[in-house]
Parts: sequence; structure tokens; C-alpha cells
Amino acid sequence: MKQRLPGYCTLCRSRCGAITVVEDGRLVGVEVFNNHPTGGALCAKGRAAPEIVASPRRLTVPLKRTRPRDAADPGWVEVSWDEALTEIADRLGRIRTESGAEAVAFGVTTPSGTPMVDSFEWVERFIRGFGSPNLIYAVEICGWHKDYAHALTFGRGIGFPDYDNADAIILWGHNPARTWLAQATRIADARRRGAKVVVVDPKPNGSGQQADLWLRIRPGADGALAMGAIRHLIATGSFDADFVDQWTNGSLLVDRATGRFLRADALWPNGAPGAFVRLDASGTPVACDTRYAPERGGRLRGALSIRSRDGRMISAATAFELLAERAAPYTPSRVAELTWLDVADIDAFNALLAARPRLAYHSWTGVGQHTNATAIERAIASLYALTGACDRPGGNRWPVPPPTRPLNDYNILPPEQQAKALGIADLPLGPPTKGWITARDFSRAVLEGEPYRVRALVAFGTNFVVSQGHSERNKAALNALEFQVHVDMFMNPTAESADFVLPASTPWERDALKIGFEITQEAVETVQFRPRMVEPIGEVKADYEIAAALALKLGMGDLFFGGDIKAGWNYQLAPLGIGVEDLRDHPEGRRFPTGLPR
Repeated sequence: MKQRLPGYCTLCRSRCGAITVVEDGRLVGVEVFNNHPTGGALCAKGRAAPEIVASPRRLTVPLKRTRPRDAADPGWVEVSWDEALTEIADRLGRIRTESGAEAVAFGVTTPSGTPMVDSFEWVERFIRGFGSPNLIYAVEICGWHKDYAHALTFGRGIGFPDYDNADAIILWGHNPARTWLAQATRIADARRRGAKVVVVDPKPNGSGQQADLWLRIRPGADGALAMGAIRHLIATGSFDADFVDQWTNGSLLVDRATGRFLRADALWPNGAPGAFVRLDASGTPVACDTRYAPERGGRLRGALSIRSRDGRMISAATAFELLAERAAPYTPSRVAELTWLDVADIDAFNALLAARPRLAYHSWTGVGQHTNATAIERAIASLYALTGACDRPGGNRWPVPPPTRPLNDYNILPPEQQAKALGIADLPLGPPTKGWITARDFSRAVLEGEPYRVRALVAFGTNFVVSQGHSERNKAALNALEFQVHVDMFMNPTAESADFVLPASTPWERDALKIGFEITQEAVETVQFRPRMVEPIGEVKADYEIAAALALKLGMGDLFFGGDIKAGWNYQLAPLGIGVEDLRDHPEGRRFPTGLPR
């Protein structure tokens, strides 16, 4: 008997709607799910589902090491789940008692590009309930710049590009033709109706081959291109002055000596505490309370000396003036020198932005995998603000999801434990503020005991030996651990040094709940339950089942709904007034409109 079961692919960020074909209990194919908000295409990865499920290389039973880590043969032996989970829980609990929960680090593979999307909230709930602030996530080499460094400038992440209504599209270090087909399809449709596509990437393969303007940029020089475009928009007056006046800090005064915004109570005896100072239309400094509705009519350009309450003379300039000064050296010829681009291409890029199109853009690892990624993204975000396209039709929109409850609230972790995250002293605005640590800081803590010794690692799927820099150091750190556990579908270099390797199921062998997709507001409003499509092979378990089982053995039954995964999903869905069983009756997914434009 042949069945066609609706669902979605989990193997990359696209989450393409997919129809899984099952015949006599075997997964035999995957087809496009055209009516899904992320449907319309499937890449080779998604179509490889039958080979993944049936691979003879899959892990199928829990394995325990019986020989030292430096032995040529680890001496793997098969053990029962209860034996493995009991010993793992005992070892983790003992380390927590002796050295604190921070002495146990965790690793989780990216939910953007792996089946971990089915389980990452459950795993993070377990980690935070256990009490550890140390989770290796690799976000610092992937999405930190666009989601969080962007928020340092905008207050929000990059959002989703409204390709359907855009006049121009910039793909900045982003190649959706290879990595995000739901985006690539919409971009191709937009180009057919006349939208101009710019690709900033050293390589043309993929999206660059369909670009109207391909900028073959020098790796790491993206910030210079952005600063040059900022200079051009300011010099020609072709930026959106109304937007910048109303929605940015451009007219606020900055103390040149300190780099901090001036405060009204530092200038005037009756100045409101906390109020900023801006230039009004006449160029006069006035108090400005940014907590309320944005004010219009400020002067963006301006510099002056102003006396403080204590009689000190302050050299001040508006934030916009400082941006103009910083961008001034980035002439087309200087940008060409720094980026290796032709001046003609730089001029064409600047002219496109100066035309004030409805502009959508996205950046990803082409920017994120540089040491200056945060600075680059902040320059790009500042440039984008000058265009005035953000959160408008045809620009980047900030989605509003329907109300649900998260499982992985960071505040499950007590503040005193949050403060112990490795690297937080050096990166106070970086990933450690969310409990996401770098491989560098993990390895230092293991090998050098700085700032404290990390004794164990429990990893769900991540392979940080080869996916993050300095493989030799990462491998040495693993070999120096007292205890290591790895959960995965296949053996890999990170798993090879573990004391226990636990077999994870593939997406098609487990139930899953997806609250919100990406790419459009309609997708964000879609909630879908994906049922198990084939029986699991061997003794594999879902990552969320493993996390829940360990939680119960470590005394976290209340936090984990007594081990009832369905109860956890219903907890998430409760604000919508539905439960998992309601979604089973709608295998295509249900949409919960928020009233925002699609």
C-alpha cells in the first residue's frame, strides 16, 4: 500500500513543505507540497530522505566505550537505554554536586540546517533546567550577525525579506539557490516581474548566476562596500530623510569625548532624568524622551560646543553627523581598493540604492564567518535604515507570530548561573548572554581551567571538531574531558571520543510540532504537526525523548511534564485554544492569522 503523507523537510532553514511517500512501511520518495507556505521546490538533500533512513551507517543502539580515549579501538559495546541513561544521569549529577552545573557543557547542532529543529527547544529546556549556562551552538559563525548584531542597530533581527513586493533585492553573502529554496523561488518570481537582484559574494555559483549585478567582493571587505554606499546616499541627499528623522537616533547629540549620548539632566537644572538631547529644526539643543512616540522635525546634521551644568564645555555632534564623518573616506575609488570591485560596479550599486526602491535584503554566512561580522552587519543595517525600506511593503518585514508558549525560556536558568557563561566577560553583548558559548572558550575551560574547569560535555548532534575553527584544539579538549556523551544519527569525529554514543531517530521516524515557518507572515502564522511516517529502526529515540528521559532521572519531572511530550506540546499550543489532536486532523497545517498583511 502506498501513502502520501504531508509534512515538511527539516534538513535546512527552508523547511520546504514536503509529501513523504511510504510504500509497505518503507520511505520510498519525497514530493513537492505545493500548497504549503514554504512549498514549491525540493533540493537534493530533501529528496535523499529514503537513503538517509535506510543508510547502513546509521547508529541503531546505545554504545558504551570500554577502552581509554587514546586507544586505537574504543571497544564499543551495546548497552540498554536504561543502563546508558542511568549511568549518564549519575555522572552528570555527581559533577554538578561537586563542581556546579557550569562544569557540564552541552552542544547542540543548528536547528537551521538539521533535524534538531524538532527537538532543540526540549534540549535547551533540559540544559537550563540542569543549570548549565554553557551551550556550544556555533551561532557565532552562522547567524549571530543577522539576528543579534542587527538587533544592536535596529532593536530587532533582520526579519524576512518581502520578495513578493520588492523592486530590488540584495543577497549579501547569502546563496538561497543552494541553501533556501523557499527564498530562491520567490526571488526568481520577483526577477521575472522586473525586480533587480544584486548578489554580494566572491563566488557566482547559485544565486550569483541569476543576478543583475554580481559584486565579486574581497572576503571580509563587505563593511567597506556598505560604508561607501552610506557615503553616497548622504552626499547626494538620496536617503529617506523623513524615516531617518522620525525613526532613528540621527538627530540625538553625542559627546565626542565619551561617545555617549548627551542627557538632559547633565545640561540643564530642570532636565528630565533619562531624557536625551537632540537638535530641533533650528539647530537648538532640546530635551527628547525617546520612550514615547518618535518626534519629527529634528536637524540631522550638526556639531556644536555646549556647556554642561558643571561648567564643562562639551564638543558634541549629532549621531547622523558622526555617521557622515565616518563614511566620508569611503569614496568609490577607496572602496574599489578595499573590496577589489570595479568602480563601475560600485557606482551601479550606489545608484540602485539612491533610486529609493522597495528594497529587500538578506545576509548570511558570507558575512557571518568573518571576524568582523558584527561590524559588517551593523554597517549594512545602518545603510538599510537610510533607505527607509524597513518594515514596509517590499522591504524587510518583522513578523508577528500567533501567541504560543516557548519551552526554552532562558529565564529557566537562574540569573546567578547565567552570569557564569564562558566568555561573557569578553563578550558582554555576544552569544554568552544567551548561554551560547564558543568552541574557543569551551576548549580553554577544559584545557586550562579558565575561568573554571569544565569536566563534561553532552552533545546533541553537533560535530564541533570539524565545524568550528582549530580542530586540533577542539579534539584535544574532548580527549581531556572526564566524561562525554554524544547523541547522533551517525558516528562522526566528535562522537568518536565519547563515553556513550546514543542513537537518534531521523525526522521521518518521530512525531514533531512546528510552530511557525519563515519567509512570509502567512508562513509565520502556520502551525503544523508532522506525524511519524515510518517505524524507527533498531532502538533509536528522538532527541526530545532522550532529553526528557535524562530530565526524569535527574529529578526534573515537573519541568518536563512528567515525561509526557504531548503534554509539553499542548502547553505550547494552549494560547491558541488547540492541542496536538486538533492538528492531527489538519496534516497540512493550520493558519492562525494575526491580522497583519501577508
